[in-house]
Amino acid sequence: MNIFTSEADNAFLDKNYRKALNLYKKALISDPNNPRLLAAATECSYNLARVDEALSLGKASVAIKPSLSKIHVLLSYLYATKGDNHASRSEAEIALELDPNSACAICCYGTLLVFERNYKDAISYLSKAISVEPKLYLAHYNLSVCYQEMNDFAGQYRQVKTLFKLKPNLRNFATLTGMYLSSHRLLQIILILSPIPYIFIGYEVLFIPHFLLVCWFIYAAIISGKNRLWKNVKQNLIMAGIYVAIDFLVFLASITN
Repeated sequence: MNIFTSEADNAFLDKNYRKALNLYKKALISDPNNPRLLAAATECSYNLARVDEALSLGKASVAIKPSLSKIHVLLSYLYATKGDNHASRSEAEIALELDPNSACAICCYGTLLVFERNYKDAISYLSKAISVEPKLYLAHYNLSVCYQEMNDFAGQYRQVKTLFKLKPNLRNFATLTGMYLSSHRLLQIILILSPIPYIFIGYEVLFIPHFLLVCWFIYAAIISGKNRLWKNVKQNLIMAGIYVAIDFLVFLASITN
C-alpha cells in the first residue's frame, strides 16, 4: 500500500476531505490508474463541492472500473449540478442497474424524479431507499419536498421531524418550529393575542414574545428558501406579517384607549 493511502483513508473517515484529497492525489502520482484511489478522490472532491474536479476524477474512475455504482451516483449529482439532465439521468440509471438494492442508487433516481416533478414515482423510489437505509438524510429531505408539492402537510411534517432527529441543528429546528406553529391553531391564537393586555396595563415586555417569533419566522423563511421549500417560505412570512400587524393594532388601540 502506498505510504499516503493509509493516512488518506484515516483523514477520509474523519471527514477531513481536504487533507484526504491531497493525500490521495499524492498516492495517485505513483499509481495513476488505481480505481480505488480515483473513487476515493472523487468522493473527496464531491464533498468539497469541487464540481469540475470531481467530474474529471469520477470519469477517470469509471473508465477504469465501470462497475462502481457509487461513483455513477456521484456523477449523476454532479451532472445535475452542471445542468446536464440527460447525462445525470444516464448515470443514475447505470448506478441503479449495477446495484438495484443500493439505497444511494435508489435515492439518486428518486431525486431525479423530484427534479422532473414526477412526485408520485419519486415517493415510491425514495420510500424504497429509506426501507433499505432508514437514516438516509437525502431521501427524507426529498420526500419532504414531494409531500410539500403534493400539499400533503402531514407527510411533509413527518419528514421534517425525521430530518431534525437525524440532524438536530438550528436550520432543521427552525423549519420544524414553523411547521409546528402552523399546524396548531389554538397555540397560534394564544400567541397572536398575547400582547392585548398591553392596551390596559402598558407593559412593553408583552411584545417581546412577538418580537422573538417574528425574528424566528423570518429566519425559518430564509432557511426554507435555501432548502427550496417555497411553500414554507410563504407560510413563515405570512405568520411574521400577522404578528407585526397585531402588534401595530395593539399599539394603536393603546394610544386611543
